[in-house]
Amino acid sequence: MRKSNEAATAQKGRKPYTILTDTIARSITPDDKVLPDRTVRGLELRPTSRKGRGYWYLVYTSPVTKKRPELPLGI
Repeated sequence: MRKSNEAATAQKGRKPYTILTDTIARSITPDDKVLPDRTVRGLELRPTSRKGRGYWYLVYTSPVTKKRPELPLGI
């Protein structure tokens, strides 16, 4: 998954795993891949069907079950 994110961000002129600023978040399109944030481990911005909109998810490893649940933020 890391390679596809790097390729998608490279095509748009963004560095892979960049700090997601307001400008980058507002310019997300439905064709974009998931954009990970470099400042918070596991924080991702996933695009929706509308330009400039996305959902924030926090992906973490549970210490009890050792699974990787996704926690949606603000939904």
